[in-house]
Amino acid sequence: MEQFYEENGGAGAAPNNGRNNKKKGGGSFFIGFAVGFFIMCLISVGLILLERDLILKKLQAIPSGETETSDSKALSAITDKMKLIEDEIDATFLYEVDYEKMGDEVYKAMVNALGDKYSTYYTVDEYKAMQASTSGTYAGLGALVSKDDDTGYIKIVSLFENSGALEAGIKEGDMVKAIEGQSVVDMELTYATSIMKGEKNTQVNVTMYRPSTGETWDLTVTRREIELKSVGSRMLDDGIGYIAVEQFEANTAGQFRKELESIKEQGAKAVIIDIRSNPGGLVNTVVNMCDALLPKGLVVYTEDKNGRRSEYTSSSNCDDIPIAVLVDGDSASASEIFAGAMQDYERGPVIGTQTYGKGIVQTIVPLKDGTALKLTVSTYYTPKGRCIHGTGIEPDIIVEYDEEKASTGEWRDDTQVMAAYEYLLEKIK
Repeated sequence: MEQFYEENGGAGAAPNNGRNNKKKGGGSFFIGFAVGFFIMCLISVGLILLERDLILKKLQAIPSGETETSDSKALSAITDKMKLIEDEIDATFLYEVDYEKMGDEVYKAMVNALGDKYSTYYTVDEYKAMQASTSGTYAGLGALVSKDDDTGYIKIVSLFENSGALEAGIKEGDMVKAIEGQSVVDMELTYATSIMKGEKNTQVNVTMYRPSTGETWDLTVTRREIELKSVGSRMLDDGIGYIAVEQFEANTAGQFRKELESIKEQGAKAVIIDIRSNPGGLVNTVVNMCDALLPKGLVVYTEDKNGRRSEYTSSSNCDDIPIAVLVDGDSASASEIFAGAMQDYERGPVIGTQTYGKGIVQTIVPLKDGTALKLTVSTYYTPKGRCIHGTGIEPDIIVEYDEEKASTGEWRDDTQVMAAYEYLLEKIK
């Protein structure tokens, strides 16, 4: 998926201490002025050295260990030290300073220090890209891209249907050399893709390169709205349908309902729901998807650090088609909410191998400057009160995946799919 990072230049001006180097006249006046100027320089240098010495003494006076008796004192000590470091940089650092980049790095370090790999600080561009990736829609070229390590160009991995890139004649394997006249060689991929995205039906200018022919050309591409598909389906044999869910984006539940209806119209009497390698996504989305399959009741609940509980429920309007759920070690978070709910309601067997074990929930806090904070805020529990964080969900039917056998690409050679197929075949006989 097209994705960002922009660093804006800034300048940290060194103090000039009131110095002025203009010459005035000659003779004794010049000599007197020169002597006075020399004395002023000595005083100025002395003041700078004195200021630096005081700053260093203050820095050295800060204890290396944690001696504060309260959180507020600890935070105050951190901010005081940061101010001293800033003063020292302003007074003595030789080069220009990118203060925006410095700020972003400080905020990232602050969140990273929490020691929680799921909590993070998003820059403006990172937050925009994150929003696009979870919404399931965006306006852009309509291509899956990657960074080519050899050339630094952006490689077109695949193209989406009805995309501006496809319409403009771009092919898989082509490379983007420049966007709006800017070379992409030294660009972060995420920043480059943020430039390629924009408002629907607007245009973006790109310089393309085709390695197969050596051709380079300039191209104007119209941005089209792209809906990313996170759900796909197909019919197997004997009235067994198959639905794969790649992740739980904002539009996933709607896509799932459409695919379920589609395979039922094709004669499906039972369905395999494959959430293997699904890393999760939005809690509300997985709850809406569960709502299509579960009776009225609790789907999942969360508890925060203060013991406050939030419950997510399903309605009574559900489909009773027999199901089996496929999971593996990469099924995480929202996938585990789905599998846990199906298991607790005995809606259908969970088949495969132990899931990842991510039973905590993150929330996004947008900040006024366009940045955002993602923090782990609660633990989730299955309807029967199971916390699976760090342990995962144990399948009802354990079946190992035979990678060598499955390499044929035939669904009958997928040991886990076949286990679900055989279970459902017995169920609908």
